[in-house]
Amino acid sequence: MTDKATPRPWRWWKTATGFETTGCGPVKTTYKSARLTPNAQEQMEAEAEANAALIVRCVNSHDALLAALTALEGVLAHVEDTTVWRIGSECTLCKTHRDTIRAAIERATGKELGDEI
Repeated sequence: MTDKATPRPWRWWKTATGFETTGCGPVKTTYKSARLTPNAQEQMEAEAEANAALIVRCVNSHDALLAALTALEGVLAHVEDTTVWRIGSECTLCKTHRDTIRAAIERATGKELGDEI
């Protein structure tokens, strides 16, 4: 679980002005009804609903995805070490994937790997 964030699972629901999420509050539908057709209003409401659902899915899956990435990074490190031991050279594909995974972990945690919390 990530430190001081609102406990999960988060939820979302419809309000009079748009949609609300457990941890980050309103995901509002903003429009000027006099200038938009009813169809545009429906599209904006559908977009706000989809955004609220996406926020909740991202938050609720964050810890599991981070754990999976961390585990996969460890597996690739082992494969890379085994490759060096067997053929005497680095596995460039493993290194590329590990770099990608490390970058994703850094973005997900908001810090450089190895930094203290």
